[in-house]
Amino acid sequence: MKWLSVVFLSLAVSAYAEIYKWIDEQGNVHFGDKKSVVNVKKAEEVETNTQPNSYEVKRDVKQKQQKLLDAWSEERAIKAEAKIKRKAELKKRKTTCERKRKYLQQYKNSQYLYDESEGGSRTILSNEERVAEEKSMKDFIEKNCKRY
Repeated sequence: MKWLSVVFLSLAVSAYAEIYKWIDEQGNVHFGDKKSVVNVKKAEEVETNTQPNSYEVKRDVKQKQQKLLDAWSEERAIKAEAKIKRKAELKKRKTTCERKRKYLQQYKNSQYLYDESEGGSRTILSNEERVAEEKSMKDFIEKNCKRY
């Protein structure tokens, strides 16, 4: 059975082996599987669009599948990396919000607020400065910490 299919396949391939094109004296274009007897010099071989064999098709399909799988893998890796970054950012925001809430509570509970300079000296904030500092902290918490 395999032997017959090989014979038929080889016959089919040879049937499409050569096609020639030539123009006669009247300007008519002719195609044939043999060179023109009259105008042998003017006949030229025409390339035909032959179907690729099954091995080439399978190879091409496999290459396309591999490219697709590689693209999916890359996309999954990018998404996983983005998810890790989002988690880290959310954790950082949550920590910042907890710290700001703690500071606000300390501001409310303390008798005095002070500003410390680089030299280590402390300056006590006035009531207006204290209110402004508390408002700034509340605004930050309200704007950035609703979810946490």
